[in-house]
Amino acid sequence: MAEIPTTSTTLLRNIAHDSQHARWSEFVTRYRPMMEAFLREYFPSVEADDVIQETLIAVCAALPSYRYAPEEKGHFHNYLTGILKNKALRQLSKDHRQAELAEMAGSRRRDGRGRAGRASLPDMVGGGANGIANTSTCVSPGTFTFADRSHTLRDSKSYTSAFTERFLVS
Repeated sequence: MAEIPTTSTTLLRNIAHDSQHARWSEFVTRYRPMMEAFLREYFPSVEADDVIQETLIAVCAALPSYRYAPEEKGHFHNYLTGILKNKALRQLSKDHRQAELAEMAGSRRRDGRGRAGRASLPDMVGGGANGIANTSTCVSPGTFTFADRSHTLRDSKSYTSAFTERFLVS
């Protein structure tokens, strides 16, 4: 594992209230090797750059209310690693859901049916018998693009029903 950087309270203070502060590059230079090593060791299958970027966004949002008190709350690198771990776990979960959806879409295309005799979501999206030809695209679970507008919903169930209600029911 990479060397654990020492925490600079002035660095944290400088970047806490200014997401454009010049010292952010110092922060990234200081902590990125540790984050990359952590991901390589514990989450080798995730895209490290994406997870680190999500982590930095979360840190930027959390720093204004963060109080560095290692005796009470632990060291900053542990706080940062906790955020990194949660972002990596979310990425793994998202990747797993996308793989499941892709597998379901493939099997529904093969048998030509969806649930309870209805057209499957891939048919609706891709222009099957009840679908809208070439006007919508599945991007990821809960997100789709229709008529050049991106729509995000909480889960695949609401995705299906909202898509049906909004675009297929007159």
